[in-house]
Amino acid sequence: MFPLNNNDSALLKSTQYHNDSSQNQFSTPFQYQSQNLVRQNDYKELLPSNIADIDHPDNIITLLEKTFQNGQIYIDLGQNTLISLNPFQNTNHLSDTLIQSYKKDFLNKSATQQNYLSQPHIYKLAELAKQACWSKNNIYNTCSILTQGISGSGKTVASKAILEYIAADSKSGLYISSTLNKVEIEQRIISSDIIFEAFGNAKTQKNSNSSRFGKVVSIQFEKNGKISSGKIMTTLFERTRLTQNRYIDRNYHIFYYLFTAYHKIQDLKSFAKSQEDVKYDIVKLVEEISKLDLDSEFMLLGIQNQILISQDDQNNIEEEQRQSNEDFLNFTKLLLAFDDLDFSLEEIVNIFKCIAGLIHLKEDNYVKAEEFLMIPNLQQTINSNIEMSRLSKKLQSESIVNGIIMDFYYKLFSWIQNKININLSQDYDVNKKHILNVFDSFGFEIFENEYGIQQNQFEQLMLNYINEKLQSFYYFSIAENAQKKFQSENLNLLKVDFQKNDKVISVIEDVIFTSIKDCIKLQRSTQNLKDIIKKQTQEKNLQDILIDETQLKKKQEKLTQSQITHKFLQNIICIRHTGGEVYYQLDGFIQNNKYTISQDIQNINKMSSNSIIKSFTQQSQTQTVSDITQKDINEIIQQFKKSETWFIKCFQTNYQQMPQNFDKIAMKTQLSQSGIEQCFQLLYQTYLLSIPNEEFFNTYQIIYPNTKNLDEWKNALNQQFQDQNNIQFLYFGSNNVLIKEQLKRDFDFRRDQMIQNQQNLPYLEIQLRQQYDEQIEMILADNEKKIQELNIKIEIKEKEAKYQQQRADYLEALQKKMIQIFEKTQGYYTQQMEELKQIKQECDNNIQALNQTYEGYSNLKNQENGKILIFGQIQDKSQQ
Repeated sequence: MFPLNNNDSALLKSTQYHNDSSQNQFSTPFQYQSQNLVRQNDYKELLPSNIADIDHPDNIITLLEKTFQNGQIYIDLGQNTLISLNPFQNTNHLSDTLIQSYKKDFLNKSATQQNYLSQPHIYKLAELAKQACWSKNNIYNTCSILTQGISGSGKTVASKAILEYIAADSKSGLYISSTLNKVEIEQRIISSDIIFEAFGNAKTQKNSNSSRFGKVVSIQFEKNGKISSGKIMTTLFERTRLTQNRYIDRNYHIFYYLFTAYHKIQDLKSFAKSQEDVKYDIVKLVEEISKLDLDSEFMLLGIQNQILISQDDQNNIEEEQRQSNEDFLNFTKLLLAFDDLDFSLEEIVNIFKCIAGLIHLKEDNYVKAEEFLMIPNLQQTINSNIEMSRLSKKLQSESIVNGIIMDFYYKLFSWIQNKININLSQDYDVNKKHILNVFDSFGFEIFENEYGIQQNQFEQLMLNYINEKLQSFYYFSIAENAQKKFQSENLNLLKVDFQKNDKVISVIEDVIFTSIKDCIKLQRSTQNLKDIIKKQTQEKNLQDILIDETQLKKKQEKLTQSQITHKFLQNIICIRHTGGEVYYQLDGFIQNNKYTISQDIQNINKMSSNSIIKSFTQQSQTQTVSDITQKDINEIIQQFKKSETWFIKCFQTNYQQMPQNFDKIAMKTQLSQSGIEQCFQLLYQTYLLSIPNEEFFNTYQIIYPNTKNLDEWKNALNQQFQDQNNIQFLYFGSNNVLIKEQLKRDFDFRRDQMIQNQQNLPYLEIQLRQQYDEQIEMILADNEKKIQELNIKIEIKEKEAKYQQQRADYLEALQKKMIQIFEKTQGYYTQQMEELKQIKQECDNNIQALNQTYEGYSNLKNQENGKILIFGQIQDKSQQ
């Protein structure tokens, strides 16, 4: 039953998937069955626009597939989450025209209407997040957008789309679109993204433009909505990619951009001559690029690996040409982006010389390396750091060179970031608030070789660790947002338990990271690391999160190819992550977690006459990657906890990157990795539309027209459906009614039916009257015909009796016999009269039935619109 007290919650709860609300003393269940309100066929083609409106996580994939088949790539999940499906083709969901359309729509609609009227879209999310920076309920006046998903799912595209929309939506009007004028802070933010992609993104097996670092772009607005400044923070830059090329993967884009530009120098000269508005001497820059001696193939670019692959398929020649053209186009965009962010000619030349010097250094071409890095006696310095040990001089030299490449490139990346921040953040003041953070984050990552065997290293552990931290924050945000909504309505939220990932995070932070640092301090080997990890997981009661090869050998069920391989390996561990089992090779964990470049090698930059290289600062060898990463991600999460946060969950529709292909198995795997299934119950229970109480009653009073207020309406609803099962939610709060969208549709259907009935009532009245008159006329005509037939029979009988009487006068002798005949005739006449009376009685009964029917019609009409005047008593007419 619905309580009359608005402080108590009135719930329509699911019997299919939700906890028993009878265990919660603060909620009162209401029995309701939605199919009694709406016929199933009425909405069979209408797909939910929010995943939280379906009743079980098993139906998520089906809904996503139907959404994708309908040509949509976006669908909402709860209140603050958007699902984005990568279609691997241009679907026109992102364009300048659409940006302008959304800007116009939001100017014409209020914030409340937007939630109901606008279809799920990334521009909608961006607008709502921006508007929330000025919300009275947002005490920090700060909002954040977090993109998540595996590599290739579209995180980078999503982040770029948000930045482009925010830039185009800036009140300054200086940045309009990608096809119009690009000036001031809006364009500088867009251009910074181009630079970060060039130096921080790479082609991988699953993604041709994979971000190999985490990036938070913070945009600050003035009170009038104009962008005033920006700031960019990065974390967990993948240094090892520089020296460890893998199957199909490329190094960072900039190496190929510069290599292609060198080989297309004439095209580059033509481009430079056409750029009259560039502030630095771009023609001089092209001359400097032509001197970089990038003629042959280079190991750092992994070109040998790419050529070997292309020999297996001659069709790749066209693909390589396409890639070359794309690299050249992106390089020209990079040169213009440098100009937008006020890089000087000297700075750009020094950056490219540093890149070229690292390429030559990897080739052991010390002459060219010294020339472009501008470091004299570089080879001698490297040789002087080679020690007498079991490792050969060649291996030690290669290790030092790799260390220099990773060190220099990472510090070059940091220098570029600092240069961009100086340009963007001149007016940035965290105390002024009105800040929107956009985090292009990490997704769950499992690296497999060409045989499908997992070969995850320390880098994958760090990526998956950050993903687990962000998943934990996602769970926290969902629960907190739900609690705020219900508390604002003086309602008590049902307690919903779901599987969180606290144990997984504890294994990584409190066991693995701690064990690695202990091994570094005590100079222990990787084998010691594994023993320490196993021991500490048992001591902390976390052994159910960890799997090793001994457990794999005991498994009875069918093993995967990775499990078969790893059960024979001695130095692996497996973690049961949110997204499934991930096997890590512990070899290299200790080495990759510490900063191994000696102080002497770090100091070689001081000898460089390249001003950028010379400015590189030393990094403490006591710092570990895990320490820095843990610190960075905790700071980001704390920053997000002081803001209203929106989430974008990105999905690859298939691993082959094919358009119009929805792979259910791939989607199911990613769904498990996303953490959505784990918290679906809470999402379903707490995602409700909010409608003000007065508006709700005024809208749906017609369903129960005799009710005078919301309390009476609740009672009427309760009385009608109290004995039926339920599948929907309905809460009556102190200010608003919280209702599931499907239930609202049911109420809308009933309301529309009632309104339609009222509109059709005059027509129905006329139609029924005509039918009634026609039936009366038919009955009267039938009765008149029967009476005529009886009169004819009576007349015949009377003539026959007269004839018989006349004959009796003449036939006295036959008097007795004639009397008998007469008596017979008289009896027959009496029988006919009885039949006549019966027919007449039937007529009277029919007339009485018609009166009763009409009286029922009159009573029905009186209930709806008042009394209908009775046409008259049919019985009187019949007697007449």
